[in-house]
Amino acid sequence: MEGASDFMERYFASSLHTLLNITTLISDQRGSRLFATSDSGGILLCKLMSLKNSRPLIRDNTVSFPFEDIGILYGVSRTHIRRLMKKAETEGLVLLLEDGGRKIEVLPPLVNVFETMVAAHVARAQFDIHLANKDYDLLPMDRRA
Repeated sequence: MEGASDFMERYFASSLHTLLNITTLISDQRGSRLFATSDSGGILLCKLMSLKNSRPLIRDNTVSFPFEDIGILYGVSRTHIRRLMKKAETEGLVLLLEDGGRKIEVLPPLVNVFETMVAAHVARAQFDIHLANKDYDLLPMDRRA
């Protein structure tokens, strides 16, 4: 019966793991799908936040994010970045102050999206570590059976 119990624990853990999809976890937060549904969106969000947290800023929460330069740096088209940032502006995440990304104001909702994405990735990584170590103690299984 020990083998059946071990199988059930592994099966339950892997089922939970599939539910820990980052996009699903943060999809309720306004604007998060823009950045969470693609690798390029996540990379661009990280770059925006790194610029926001570095000095010197153009002014409070305003960064220079030239679409063409960023596109070349990350292998993404300028048009893709422009569309993403226009959608982000529509959703109230940023203000585009100058064409081409020369001045972008990062608004608090975008900071919330970033923090939620980071927290979701950390939670998923911690869960993966528990699975890799076969540490199923966190799972709601009755071990008395």
